[in-house]
Amino acid sequence: MVIDLDMPFWQQIQSIIEKKIGIDLSARVNREHFESICKRSNLIQKLKKEEYIALLETANPSHHPEWVFLLDALNVSESFFFRDKKQLELIENLVLPDLVRQKNNLEIIKVWSAGCSTGQEPYTLAIIIEKIKRVFPDSKFIIYASDINFHSIKIAAEAVYHPWSVRISDPVLLDDFFEKKGEKLRFKSEKTTSVHFELTNLISDPFPKNFDLILCRNVFIYMKQEYIQRVIEKFSESINPNGYLLIGHAEYTGKMPKVLETMLFANSVIYKKVIYKSTPSNLASENSTTIPKAINPTSIKAVGKNESIFELETRLEKSCKAGNQNDILEIYSKIPSIEKLSSKSLLCFIKSFMTNQKQKAIPLCEYWIEREPLNTQPYFLLAQIFESIGKFDSATESYKKVIYLNPTHKESIVSLYQLYKRNNDLESAMKVKKMGSQFF
Repeated sequence: MVIDLDMPFWQQIQSIIEKKIGIDLSARVNREHFESICKRSNLIQKLKKEEYIALLETANPSHHPEWVFLLDALNVSESFFFRDKKQLELIENLVLPDLVRQKNNLEIIKVWSAGCSTGQEPYTLAIIIEKIKRVFPDSKFIIYASDINFHSIKIAAEAVYHPWSVRISDPVLLDDFFEKKGEKLRFKSEKTTSVHFELTNLISDPFPKNFDLILCRNVFIYMKQEYIQRVIEKFSESINPNGYLLIGHAEYTGKMPKVLETMLFANSVIYKKVIYKSTPSNLASENSTTIPKAINPTSIKAVGKNESIFELETRLEKSCKAGNQNDILEIYSKIPSIEKLSSKSLLCFIKSFMTNQKQKAIPLCEYWIEREPLNTQPYFLLAQIFESIGKFDSATESYKKVIYLNPTHKESIVSLYQLYKRNNDLESAMKVKKMGSQFF
């Protein structure tokens, strides 16, 4: 039959889809698209309109064949590995290390990729977690992933992708986590933390509890604000205290639940669940760990006489470029806490102090490592400092950590080789040389 998009029939279908799964189709489906759906649906052709509407009203969107068909026909999502790298860097360098420290290797860290589509996001998280476990080998993780689309979950479980979807330039990661399967690539899920896939309707299904990190990215762009708010409220109840929620950029502009503290960064927003003892200014626990927030020059009070942290860091950047050591020392004396410093400022201070004030540089490196345990730069700088003051064992360990995090870090490989050779440990020197043969 010929379908007029202005007919009540289409409006009823659209209303049911929105009510059942939260998706707003008003701007996504045109006349040709809807007519194509109608022609391909056997039930639309066979049933009376009121019968078809009744079926959609009563059937489960996650399991009924007609709903599975509709979700496939309406699915416009695309996904790929390491999508939105800036957010993933925050997860890798700040969020997951903070959760590891909270759990202290005593509890499993539970992660949920909600709206996982065909699985690229949870498998990306699995790769990141493997990198975390190199630094924290006793940490324990489990990943849950869910989507409402049956066929998307099936593809995710098979873990076979077109190379376009992988988009990983690092040959080490490609070799470690993927293998060729014909013209496609199979993710080696057996080499990572296991991912458990489930069919879940974010609107109507009850949510599991006790998650430490929930990601729901590029899902809310298809929903109206009222449904997004409902889902976020449910997420807030499923997250553990001091756990985290990440959603896509600008996907929700409404009010967040009070228990979710907004943490602004240059390239992303993170929400952390806090439990207030009495007033909102009193955070959940004196022992809870809050990862460093990005510096917002409009919200930080002045320190010293007239200079804010932002102004001090701006001065610091200019002084570092000019090599003005006296000015750098003066700025350092005005910093109330190194926790307020950006990574760029930490690097500036460390490089300045490495010349003749190495004892000041060491705690800065150690703090930077604690804050970003997967960042190779502070480990390498610390290794150079230890080597320069004759602490060769400490230097060796720091170089090894860099290579562990990045097996192709040329400077660390060459430096470690030379350090072994200088200390007459020729056997270890030759092992390092063999490992990094491309650099010699």
